[in-house]
Amino acid sequence: MIPTNLKPQSANDANSRVLVIDGLNTYLRVFTSMQAFSANGEFVGGIIGFLRSIGLNIRDFQPTRCILVFDGKGGSVRRKKLYPEYKANRTGKNGMRMDLFSSVEEEKASMRKQLIRIIHYLNHLPIQIFQVDNVEADDVIAYLTMQYFKSKGSKVRIVSTDRDFYQLIDPNIEVYSPVKKKLYNEKVLFDEFALTPEEYLTYRVVTGDTGDNIPGIGGIGLKTLVKYFPNPTSIERLIQESKQIITEEKKPKQIFKKLIKNEEVLDRNYKLMQLQETDISGMTKINLFNQLESPNLKRTKNYEFRKLLHEDQITTSFKNPDEWLMTTFTGLNVWI
Repeated sequence: MIPTNLKPQSANDANSRVLVIDGLNTYLRVFTSMQAFSANGEFVGGIIGFLRSIGLNIRDFQPTRCILVFDGKGGSVRRKKLYPEYKANRTGKNGMRMDLFSSVEEEKASMRKQLIRIIHYLNHLPIQIFQVDNVEADDVIAYLTMQYFKSKGSKVRIVSTDRDFYQLIDPNIEVYSPVKKKLYNEKVLFDEFALTPEEYLTYRVVTGDTGDNIPGIGGIGLKTLVKYFPNPTSIERLIQESKQIITEEKKPKQIFKKLIKNEEVLDRNYKLMQLQETDISGMTKINLFNQLESPNLKRTKNYEFRKLLHEDQITTSFKNPDEWLMTTFTGLNVWI
């Protein structure tokens, strides 16, 4: 079925429904889960899985604009200065496909090769790609969502398994988790956690993030936190109330002592995890703004896309490539 949304006539129209996809997050997920091979037997699960994934999300949301964001070179440097062990648990063996590769080096070579090839495909699609040196994808996505598109009154959907994006949810911003196959808005977030987006950030700061190797405060989980702090709107509030309780009560609960004892840890975790105030330079913001406001029209290049499929010997993976391109990207021939 061809999308019903019409081609926007101006840059402003292009910003009405924006799909923002966490690029590397999506790629790593499909690379480790997709079983797909080319006609000559080469593993191409990363390429096929990635293209199918973004196509599925575009057809579901029917955006007027689609943006892919990847981590920039040296993107983790700022956070590693705050906490050297940040993402130190990512050794390269996590999720390794032992069924396909004999070594980590062989797997990494395939990952690099397929990711480079994906960029070639994307260059022929009406999709905008952002990758900023020394800035993580999370920060770029937060800037685009909370500052640029919010000022445009855009409806934004973020696609990522990274739960840190839940803190950005508001009436116009939602987060889709492709693993859970669940769309998070304010109501869904509250139904699952009994927390607002602001409170969810506080919860994450207290409990930490094992995926990024950020330790939380041991012994304090969601139930314990909301039991003693029904509305944990900020770390400052938790510390202030804990100090007051310890002063007033003879035998205060351990949770209050733990929070005060780990005040520096909480401050560090907040700086690592919060996305409300992105640490992006003014010049970088200007460059992003100029790219977003660019009047250049990027269209789907069917012939070039089909040529890549043929070169990679994966044409049959898309049955009818022209139909797939038309039903997926018709509404994205937008001003970008």
